Amino acid sequence: MKSFPMLDTRFAADIVRSSVTENKSVATLAEEAATSHPKSRLSETGLSPATDADLQSLRDAVLTVAEKFGYPNRTSAKSHSFSDFDREATHVFTAHIDAPVNDARSTELWNFITAVLLLDVASWRFPNIKGDPRFERYLGISPKSTFKKLWWRGHVLGELSDRIGEDQSVALLERTSTAGDPRLPKMIIHHLLAVLDSDSAPSGTSKYFRKVMTRINARRFTVCIESLSEDQLDQLVQDCVDSALAR
Repeated sequence: MKSFPMLDTRFAADIVRSSVTENKSVATLAEEAATSHPKSRLSETGLSPATDADLQSLRDAVLTVAEKFGYPNRTSAKSHSFSDFDREATHVFTAHIDAPVNDARSTELWNFITAVLLLDVASWRFPNIKGDPRFERYLGISPKSTFKKLWWRGHVLGELSDRIGEDQSVALLERTSTAGDPRLPKMIIHHLLAVLDSDSAPSGTSKYFRKVMTRINARRFTVCIESLSEDQLDQLVQDCVDSALAR
């Protein structure tokens, strides 16, 4: 494992603000991409630092995926290619961010990765249309942070991350009702796929998913999910999946 650069939000916000006030294009942001920043620091883990070569390798891998789906040009804001980019980039981040989980979940690490190393790709994926100087997609403080959410998706779901779309990812990983316990999203997907891949699969996958989530969220009002054992949590999810299927 390695210690990756971290950048305080005030400095990352300065970079984002500059991109807004100077109306920088994706091409300009690409020219300014860097593997270091004078205000960055390492975590206090004592691990060997990620090198410039490590960071450049991460950038190159992300660019390879982005170019496959049209970078630096955009087609449609609703294009399926962006969801496909997310799926493939998820694997890039889980492979390259070889850091302790506490570091990898930190705001500061993703401030650096997004605002310093990959702001051009973040701007291509989520244009800052309103010119927000603290756009949540470009800062690590938000669960909607462009690349932080992809790493978390891969960390929690592993290979199952390829089987879900953007709406399911948001519901499972960005909302506190389900994201609080990392075991829960993976169990939900595991049980859902078991049903959807079976001969008794219901029609209307999105509607069925919403019914399952409604039941699980309702159970959270009466059950402390985090206190359940693996078997107990597995049974709770199975009950909710079966209940949604029965109605």
